[in-house]
Amino acid sequence: MEEMQERKFNRLMKVSFSPAEKIEMSEQIANAIRNLKKAQDDLASVAAQYKSEMKRFEAEITSLAEKVNSGWEMRSVECREIRDYNTGSIYIFRDDTEEVIEERAMTAAERQPELPFKEKEPEPRPTVAEGQADAQSEASEKPLTDLPEDTNPFYLGAEKKEGQDA
Repeated sequence: MEEMQERKFNRLMKVSFSPAEKIEMSEQIANAIRNLKKAQDDLASVAAQYKSEMKRFEAEITSLAEKVNSGWEMRSVECREIRDYNTGSIYIFRDDTEEVIEERAMTAAERQPELPFKEKEPEPRPTVAEGQADAQSEASEKPLTDLPEDTNPFYLGAEKKEGQDA
């Protein structure tokens, strides 16, 4: 028989870390802390986003519920004014329902109808650049000889025609 026999196996036992292992694990801890902080920040950002969205929906629900409960809301509605000079009254109608929403007496200024020959506001004058461009285009279209003598800048005096005195 054999006197010695050898077999290999594993057993859990206390093992002290080497300095290199401690440095590696410290770096892993730092990475894990950084990743944890980023995940927490991401969670807070997403939570804030969802909270904001939830508040927006809650506000929409509240607004719509108030409208349903009251049965109305304020809107811009097209209206028209009719001046009755015979009665001296002004009537304001809603265009959507044809309902009279206001009736009042005319003021003294409103009793004066606008006259049909009221002058229009003067048209704006062209700027210098536009005026020069128009003058230049007109000048290039008409020869200077076609201009009346008093507007021709090259006119130096009337040539004496036969039978005219100077």
